[in-house]
Amino acid sequence: MNLSNQKLYELKNSFLEAWPLERVEKMDITEYTNLNRDDSFTYWVETNTKDLGGIKGGSSYKFGIYKRDNVDKEDSRDAYLTDGEYAWVGKYGVEKEEVFNNVKKLVFEVVKAAKENNLAKIDSIDLGNAYKWKIAFLYSDFNVVNVFKADALLFLAEEHAVQDYSRDRISPIHEELM
Repeated sequence: MNLSNQKLYELKNSFLEAWPLERVEKMDITEYTNLNRDDSFTYWVETNTKDLGGIKGGSSYKFGIYKRDNVDKEDSRDAYLTDGEYAWVGKYGVEKEEVFNNVKKLVFEVVKAAKENNLAKIDSIDLGNAYKWKIAFLYSDFNVVNVFKADALLFLAEEHAVQDYSRDRISPIHEELM
């Protein structure tokens, strides 16, 4: 579906009304990720706002921690942990609450940096690129390009002769393209 710019603007505003900075700062794990499919932060970022730029596909590990839908299947890779109900990336911690608090802190840092137009700070925040740049787009004042896949951004950087960028330094691409 091809939405008008006005509808896309309204969609972004709907997201910001549902997820203001204060709510993100205070959200609990069930607000961040749940199986309701329509009201969690992660669902809003990935699915409800897909018309603003997609990050769908891949695994839910991109969120740092997520509530599992299929509890019968276990991921045996060393980098991932689970308590049966939730699964997460092991670098964020060993216990569900510790992991959620660490991930929430990172999400909040992305939100604050985007609102302050401090895109260089976002480069160093340890969340998946597509996820953190989608969050940055949603909270920025249209200072971030709504392209979130690193390969696509690197292609755009080359096409537009952006200087001083890399897979780890995406912010110059956003700044130059905007």
